[in-house]
Amino acid sequence: MAAAFPRNRHLRAIVVAAPALGFAFDRARLRQVTLPVQLWQADDDSILPPAYYAQRVRAALPHAPDFHPVPHAGHFDFLAPCSPLLAHAVPAICTSAPGFDRAAFHQRMNADLVRFFQATLG
Repeated sequence: MAAAFPRNRHLRAIVVAAPALGFAFDRARLRQVTLPVQLWQADDDSILPPAYYAQRVRAALPHAPDFHPVPHAGHFDFLAPCSPLLAHAVPAICTSAPGFDRAAFHQRMNADLVRFFQATLG
């Protein structure tokens, strides 16, 4: 049996986007998570493929998370839109798939985050 997950009294809700090392999380430990969870998955994430990361976390949680699969999103689309300087310096993290509007996605994501925290934190 897994050791009890230490409870942090300051945490009352959790948001996770493209969770790294999802395959490495101990399922028994994840089943101890009782806080509300909002989980985001980039459907076209080639760095953290959802089947090995977000889906593993989702399947192990004891309660269904507020799940947000994002069609056509890649791993770096969870980063805020890049400034022109950053886009020039590091295009790999600033370039989204054709047709994916990162700025519009972040407006929707931010609104969903606010709704989640208002609903769970009161």
